[in-house]
Amino acid sequence: MGATDRLAVLERENALAAAARDAELRRVDALERTAHVELPRVGFVRYNAFSDVGSDLSYALALLNRDGDGVVLTSIYSREDTRTYGKSVAAFKPAQDPSEEELAAIAKARAAIS
Repeated sequence: MGATDRLAVLERENALAAAARDAELRRVDALERTAHVELPRVGFVRYNAFSDVGSDLSYALALLNRDGDGVVLTSIYSREDTRTYGKSVAAFKPAQDPSEEELAAIAKARAAIS
């Protein structure tokens, strides 16, 4: 094989390596986009909303991504009915005034290993 042939082989191998690298970079970019929006931070708090209702049937559930964006859901159980509320969360701060239980759920989610 002459020098020209070896050079052509090296150029083809270089082009293949560049294409493989580009494919891997696209894959890493896609994985990073997925990791940014997934919800790895979960915090859950059960509690009694009213003194006459036991069994910790009320709860607050925070579902947050790595940046602390997501939602906190609260279900309040009473003898007459159950109500569910949702509040958006940005940077670990709820958009509306939070209850102590919602703050506790957000704190647990924030402390979750991501």
